[in-house]
Amino acid sequence: MPSLILIGDRDDFISVEKAVEMYRFIPQAELAMVAGIDHGLAFSRPADFIHIVLEFLLRHRVGASTIAADSE
Repeated sequence: MPSLILIGDRDDFISVEKAVEMYRFIPQAELAMVAGIDHGLAFSRPADFIHIVLEFLLRHRVGASTIAADSE
């Protein structure tokens, strides 16, 4: 399952090194790092947060027929 690791390079809770480690450990992971932002990216720059997340979700969207087949 594709996973997005989204972090600011000034995050006080998760270091850049830890984010890179998670990216390397999780199969199909993608890493998005935003310069000059701390842990509050979604609140301090919501437009950037939404753009990054939507772009990721749209690239990995699953059609309704796939979801229905998986639930059988």
